[in-house]
Amino acid sequence: MPVFAGAEPVIDGTTVSFTLVPRTLNDSDIQVFNGVPAQSGDWRSIAISQSTGAGPTCTATFVGNGVLLTAAHCVVLGNNRFASSIRIGPFKYRCAVDDAYLSTKEMPSVRHPADYALCLAEPYGDKVPDEFLHLVWDTLDLRAVAKDDVLMVAGYGCVSWAFNPSTGHISEAAHEKILAVGDFKVNALQVDTFSSESDGKTLSALCAGDSGGPAFSGVNAMKPGGARTIRGVASRRRIDQSTVVSYFASLSSARFTQFLACWKKANPTAYVNVKPAVPNVQEASACVSTL
Repeated sequence: MPVFAGAEPVIDGTTVSFTLVPRTLNDSDIQVFNGVPAQSGDWRSIAISQSTGAGPTCTATFVGNGVLLTAAHCVVLGNNRFASSIRIGPFKYRCAVDDAYLSTKEMPSVRHPADYALCLAEPYGDKVPDEFLHLVWDTLDLRAVAKDDVLMVAGYGCVSWAFNPSTGHISEAAHEKILAVGDFKVNALQVDTFSSESDGKTLSALCAGDSGGPAFSGVNAMKPGGARTIRGVASRRRIDQSTVVSYFASLSSARFTQFLACWKKANPTAYVNVKPAVPNVQEASACVSTL
């Protein structure tokens, strides 16, 4: 089973810049697909990548003390065989992805369904900025996702598009600084992913910029402020005739559980919010990819 690839040395110039949501957005800038605004305070665990103009963006979630969860394709750039680091304010985060993602290229854009990354902050000795003192951490939930589960996705993607079902062509609106949340039903389960279907008009679907965003259980778009856990990571979408299929890297897969266990073994002092507890890895060989 392919399990773990540590963060290799990062080449200069490959750091990906993110920013905290509350510092970037006002309450009026946070929308949901059905038009009901959420409060910015609900999203102190969310970070968004910086871009210029209408360029692509990514979303990440704090899941522990100095620990970020995002999509592998947000930090493995181009044809690189290593994960780039992330910078948020004065902090630099070294990222690790599943070795299966680095070693294969099964799909044209996202290389492998194991499309997740964990990033850990490097030691920092200066005064911590105030906005980092009030972060909240979401919880990784390793329980199995079931078909017909209703989850809520949050991402820094576009909030509208023009969809031509006859051609499958999507013309996306400009990427504004808007955090969108929307509910979706799990339609299918795969080994490393789960997916939902949308008509592209009235139902939530992933849009460029949502990559890396959390799929939550326990909350919905109308009531986003309750207790929530992360069940998956927004990964990719495809057009199938008149249907938009959105894919999420599953946190309940055996592959992710092993990846997380190996990551924790490699970073024994790192604290991650996770339930249920992750089994300890006893043998180092268990964290070597066999694809």
